[in-house]
Amino acid sequence: MLDDPSAEQFDALQRVLHSRWATVWVSCGAQCNAEEPLNSLHQGLLRTLRCENPLHRYVSVDLDPNAPVWSLSSATDVAHIVRNALAASSAPLPETEYAVRDSMIHISRVYEDRQEARLVDTTRPQAPEMRPWSTPGQNIRLEVATPGLLNSLVFTEYPTIDDALADDCVEIEPCAFGLSFRDIMVALGQLDETRMGFECSGVITRAGPGARAAGFTAGQRVYAFILGYFATRRKRDFLVEEYGIPPSHIFSSRNRSFANHLMSATEGKGVDVVINSLAGALLRETWQCVGTFGRFIEIGKRDIEQNSMVEMGPSTRSTVFASLDLITLGERRPVTRFGMGEIETAFRTMQTGQHVGKIVMEVKEEEKVKLQRVLDDMRPVIISREETYLIVGGVGGIGQYLAQRLVVEGGVRYLSRSAAAASASDTSSTTGTSPWLAHTRQATGATIVLANCDITNATQLQSVLRQHAFHLPPIRGVIHAAMVLKVGIFEAMTREDYLAAIKPKVQGLWNLHTLLPPDLRFFILLSSISGFGGNAGQANYAAGGSYQDALARCHAIQGLPAVSIDLGMVSSVGVVAESRPLTHHLEKLGLRAVSEQELWALVASAIRHPIRTPETCHIVTGLPRGFVRSETAAGWNRDARFAILEQQTPSSSGPAPHPHPSPGAGLRDQLAAATTLTGATLVIENALVTKLAEVFSRTREGIDPSLPLAQFGVDSLVAVELRNWSAATVQADCSIFDVMHAVSVTGLAGKMAEKSRFVKL
Repeated sequence: MLDDPSAEQFDALQRVLHSRWATVWVSCGAQCNAEEPLNSLHQGLLRTLRCENPLHRYVSVDLDPNAPVWSLSSATDVAHIVRNALAASSAPLPETEYAVRDSMIHISRVYEDRQEARLVDTTRPQAPEMRPWSTPGQNIRLEVATPGLLNSLVFTEYPTIDDALADDCVEIEPCAFGLSFRDIMVALGQLDETRMGFECSGVITRAGPGARAAGFTAGQRVYAFILGYFATRRKRDFLVEEYGIPPSHIFSSRNRSFANHLMSATEGKGVDVVINSLAGALLRETWQCVGTFGRFIEIGKRDIEQNSMVEMGPSTRSTVFASLDLITLGERRPVTRFGMGEIETAFRTMQTGQHVGKIVMEVKEEEKVKLQRVLDDMRPVIISREETYLIVGGVGGIGQYLAQRLVVEGGVRYLSRSAAAASASDTSSTTGTSPWLAHTRQATGATIVLANCDITNATQLQSVLRQHAFHLPPIRGVIHAAMVLKVGIFEAMTREDYLAAIKPKVQGLWNLHTLLPPDLRFFILLSSISGFGGNAGQANYAAGGSYQDALARCHAIQGLPAVSIDLGMVSSVGVVAESRPLTHHLEKLGLRAVSEQELWALVASAIRHPIRTPETCHIVTGLPRGFVRSETAAGWNRDARFAILEQQTPSSSGPAPHPHPSPGAGLRDQLAAATTLTGATLVIENALVTKLAEVFSRTREGIDPSLPLAQFGVDSLVAVELRNWSAATVQADCSIFDVMHAVSVTGLAGKMAEKSRFVKL
């Protein structure tokens, strides 16, 4: 029902959940292995209601799907749980979520996954070591740890790639690198790029099928398709024997017939570079054989001295005609040589601009370089160019960031977004709404397709998948990052807002599950910590998040790839990073922000280890060691699931927090000592002014208690926080209506005094 309630069902649901002081929700197959993930939406909903209505009791009981649902045994279990849960409502940390499996009652606890925590701990980089440049099986790349600091240049070890080479590619063992100013700009952080070392010479070690067909073989040092002329048979034999040029690539220069042979050898495309010493008609015939963007280099003298004319037709192909006097250019250009272990010195030499000629880095077998070793689980993911990766919500902040990282790792093949997350009419453009796409595709050669698709519409999604299946490799990986935020307390939420947030995470995800091929390498669901812990104003979003977590467990128990990552705050990208009020709210819950690098470490781990157990396929982020319960975090501050995490050593130094702080102890004593309702009102008014000053970052003097709360910017979400504060510190059950419609701060304080359990008159 919760995935698509009718108007009547939704209205009844709101009434029931707010008209009773206690609610017990009984489900089947929603927890543990989550055999029925669609039954799990109530978990996120109830967790949010505990935040919005802290004085109400919301308890969930999940029955064993492998046992008769309404047997005498099941009824006995439910009655036992309800009796104990409601009786323990005044306990410091009452249990609220239960599951029955094999006649045993289970409860849930949060614990630290130290292996995943190690992956995202960016404060402990491995110290670089001096190791030989040339080590068998070693694959390294030059990187700058801190852009702008040349002393942070280091070679980073990457996994050896054993995949077959692409059709037209060759693999080389480098012998020397030419240093360029582009390399310097990358190292200094002046270019939005990380790759360096584009000038290289070496020996071919492997060749792709197409490259082999073109004549490239291991051991070659020349990387050009050479076509030559000969005037006599003796000269042809010299070219064959001395330079290894195949006879089929050598043509006679005695007459113009060579032109036809040359064009045939290049399949009519013409040549890229001509170094010419022929004269007269033969020069003009050779000039006609230059292909698009080709260069004609004249090293002869005759036609230049005679001021001969050439046709301009080949110039329409963006060609270049240039002449060189080899006599005057005969002096060899100076070369400054450095070893690979002197990389920093070489970069600093070019940075100063004092060098003359070319700077070359020479490879020496035994030379040692500064090498950054990478832990096995922190190595880059292997992305195949023969596969397509689908990112739902890929033009949003987090989705776009992950798309860019996949391109860096090896190439994104397919980028999709749901119409619910963004709207655009052009399904092929790589500019406009996402200008980064054009730059990314040009810089990396990745195939990126932007599809405007509503994933909640199964017919539309199937059509898009079929359309792109003809020209893209099969989809082998999915990242679901679609989200819609419609914030509002549940008792006032419209059905339309509820469904807007639910559908991309529930119906859209189910459509992906049913329409995508079963042989996916990875299936990553970006969920939310709101679904795990609840968050006032996000009942719809939290319900969708709990479904994502359950679907991951359902996949895991079947041996299918699925990892659900509950995100809270991501420090510099995404919806939360763009909303200061939302960030401030999550900070008050005691959550820690996750950096982009930590997010990628988790995603990369889910790509490397896609098949997990039901216990490890669900990752919650942002909960620090020694989790401190905040008095404003209603729901969270009485959630027994955090008990183990709270007892662990905090990640920062300092005294351990009190396990169960008692907020408002001083206020309680003052209210108990009050002899009149007016006196109690003044006590609460004073505390309420302090609270409002804290919420809106004002001084106490800036809060006039005679003014209505709306004057200070109190909206429905702030009203929820004030209601929770009232319940926690004053023990007064005020409604959202009481807070929003109070004529003044003093008036609200009076209402709280009337309802406070601490006031004994």
